[in-house]
Amino acid sequence: MKPIFRGTISHNKLVMGVDFTDHLFTLEGCDIDLTVEKHKKQRSNNQNAYFHCVIVKGISDKTGYTKEETKEILRMLFISYELKVGDKIIKVGRSTASLTTSEFEELNSECREWASQTLDLYLCEPNEVEQ
Repeated sequence: MKPIFRGTISHNKLVMGVDFTDHLFTLEGCDIDLTVEKHKKQRSNNQNAYFHCVIVKGISDKTGYTKEETKEILRMLFISYELKVGDKIIKVGRSTASLTTSEFEELNSECREWASQTLDLYLCEPNEVEQ
């Protein structure tokens, strides 16, 4: 697995932590590839727990599908993409782990709306969940 380091751009200069500097010493004399991109905040643990405990469980309980089947249905409905393999188009569900916090909330919102309209199922908002 590639190490990932976070830094900040300040006055047009890259500011990195000591862990990055320490890692550079392990690469002494090597040619390297360096990629810089804007940091995207990944989904939170609370978002993930809400998705599994409220949305997936609620829909699973209503439909009788397993939680795994329910999650796959939601992935295919809301966060899928198509790949061309030979002369066939295959639909693939994107991993929820790859979503940013805003993308994950959009998924949760779409799932709540779909459950309400399609299954006549109310799924509470995250701020309505008892801690």
